[in-house]
Amino acid sequence: MPGETNPDVTLGAYLRSFFSHWITGMCGPLSVPFAAIALWVVTSHSLRMLWGFLAVSSFLLASFLVWRKDIKAISDKARTLWEQDQAEVGWLKADIANMQKQIAALNRKPYNEELERSARELLTRLSKNGERLLRHLLQNEPLEVGRRFLNDISDDQQSEQLGIAMGMGIVRHHEVRAGSGMLLRTDYGINERFRPVLEDLLYG
Repeated sequence: MPGETNPDVTLGAYLRSFFSHWITGMCGPLSVPFAAIALWVVTSHSLRMLWGFLAVSSFLLASFLVWRKDIKAISDKARTLWEQDQAEVGWLKADIANMQKQIAALNRKPYNEELERSARELLTRLSKNGERLLRHLLQNEPLEVGRRFLNDISDDQQSEQLGIAMGMGIVRHHEVRAGSGMLLRTDYGINERFRPVLEDLLYG
């Protein structure tokens, strides 16, 4: 982990940790008077044996304490790493769920099935030139009624193909009037409800 230093696993570190417990055991409330009596007061062999027993017991206890301390440190570190991993997994799951929602939103069509069905039906009824006219109108609207959209498509064919689209409500007429109300011209325009589906079907 960033900023973490390597643990001191040398023999000197072990001995410092070990003897810190051993000296504590030897100098505890019970061992001090036993040691004083054994060294300066009592010469009995049995009391010396008792002192030896206490010394060995303290030695073993110190070893146990060193072992327990190391095991506890390892266990605590493992628990901390596990908790960090669980937290990261939780964040990843949340990110994945959020991305899935975004993908679903992007894949969601901005129109209903009825509009799509009508637009598909129109395209089946139009000729190839009719599709070209519809695509041209979609890109360049409004376009004035009576003017030829594409030079290679006749006025009669243009009127016929756009008439099919108007009959289905996908193409509309839009009247342009002066401020006095006088009619200036009539334009072709796409019904805005069908614009998204036409863009998908004609350019998708």
